[in-house]
Amino acid sequence: MSIYEKILASVQPDDRKYWTWQHKLATRLIEVMGEQKLNQKQLAEKTGLTEAQVTALIQSNANPTLRVLARISQRLGTDLIEMNFVVRKTQDL
Repeated sequence: MSIYEKILASVQPDDRKYWTWQHKLATRLIEVMGEQKLNQKQLAEKTGLTEAQVTALIQSNANPTLRVLARISQRLGTDLIEMNFVVRKTQDL
């Protein structure tokens, strides 16, 4: 069992989606670092984050805002996450 699977098994059901997203974000960030041959310091410089913030993201210990995620994606020239919003029409009252 991986560390991620152990964490997921130990958290409350309501928190599992959060931890799944955290893990996916960290995995994607590491993937992009590999593709662009960036170390943590270089990633911090390129994105305007501190090295501590980058470390927290990679270790799934951060809760970045959408604005921060958008800035990172823009500066890296790639999407970190895909967002699909469900918009339902409501009946007029």
